[in-house]
Amino acid sequence: MTRPEQPTTTLYRYQSSGSPRPALLILAVTLPLTVLLPAADLRLLAALFALPSLVWLAYECRRRRTGLLLTIDTLIIRHPLGLRPEQIPYTQIGGVIHWTRGPRLGIVYYIPRPPFEGETDPRPPRLRATATAPLTDLPTALADIRQRITQAQLPEAPFPRLTETDVEKRLRSRRLRRVGLSIAAFLATPLIVIIAAHIVFALLRALR
Repeated sequence: MTRPEQPTTTLYRYQSSGSPRPALLILAVTLPLTVLLPAADLRLLAALFALPSLVWLAYECRRRRTGLLLTIDTLIIRHPLGLRPEQIPYTQIGGVIHWTRGPRLGIVYYIPRPPFEGETDPRPPRLRATATAPLTDLPTALADIRQRITQAQLPEAPFPRLTETDVEKRLRSRRLRRVGLSIAAFLATPLIVIIAAHIVFALLRALR
């Protein structure tokens, strides 16, 4: 069967999350205070107020420079703050859907188990879920990915395709884990700030 021709690679850009002006305005106020305030604890407090804006600007800069890359045989997700992109062969994708309340793609894929001492692992492959950042052209990206998956998995798919219900279940489980980790990190933030402040004050006293 002859496969229809399609571009070798296509890049779908991530969507901007908003204007950087509010973050820049906050930094314009807080950064000078980290130098001009007389007390070290006040300077530290100003730096803590500036930190979220710095993180947001770094995230937004990375988002505008990265995207979802579709090559001839692999889907590559570059996460804005990730060190390494996710590379998923089309033959290992179990399902892809429009996910959550934004223009994101949710993807569930198989991870084959490596052979042990030359013997094939009899256990089924593991399943992993991931999601992209919001995309500027989600309908086109979703149609493009599904077409490439269909073509890559002809004539026989090495892994079974999942229903949309199964894909949603995997993605919901991933979201619950991430929410739990976020809550734990939020609850631990005061302790982290106290420890960091203690270290900073100890260094300042040592320098004096």
